[in-house]
Amino acid sequence: MRRLLNMLSAFSLLAVIAGSSEQSFAQVVPGQNGTQSIDAIFQQWNRADSPGCVVGVDRPGVRRLVRSYGSEDLEHDVPNTESTVLEAGSVSKQFTAAAILTLAERHKIRLSDDVRAYLPELRDYGAPITIAELLGHTSGLRDWGVVEDIAGWPRTTRIYTLDEVLDIAARQKHLNYPPGTAVHEYRLQPPRDHRCQAFRSVAG
Repeated sequence: MRRLLNMLSAFSLLAVIAGSSEQSFAQVVPGQNGTQSIDAIFQQWNRADSPGCVVGVDRPGVRRLVRSYGSEDLEHDVPNTESTVLEAGSVSKQFTAAAILTLAERHKIRLSDDVRAYLPELRDYGAPITIAELLGHTSGLRDWGVVEDIAGWPRTTRIYTLDEVLDIAARQKHLNYPPGTAVHEYRLQPPRDHRCQAFRSVAG
């Protein structure tokens, strides 16, 4: 739980930068003044007993700057370093969606395309799953994390590669519902109840 709170706090810290004025943000650039500006923003969290983050600034023609603050793991007193890799988790979704919409805007893909045109590993469920349905959580595909929870390896207990997650999705013989007819619901439940609910969802 503390590790989860650590990650959530790290993303909250990044929101501090996003909410800074244009003038102050413009000062956060590589160089002595830029380093001091960034250090000043994160000074209050740069402690061994505080969640932290890793900040990178990369601008064309300017030397790349990376700074680390606070703790990576509060339970084991592990400080953040410039090489710390923080799990982005579900924050990745909006960036992925933005990238997909950019491709659609540039006519590289269509939101109505069948995802099997790009992920042929997925099964044919009798009705196409579109990119738009994946973006809107209406595809009917089962949540890979719930499936792995049943298998005994719930989220945060191990690292899953993209290939492994794709394999989990490709092995699903049935959908929870026909594509586009419902919205996937996320529930926060105690571990034991969560597994029971997940089993009922998958077993139908």
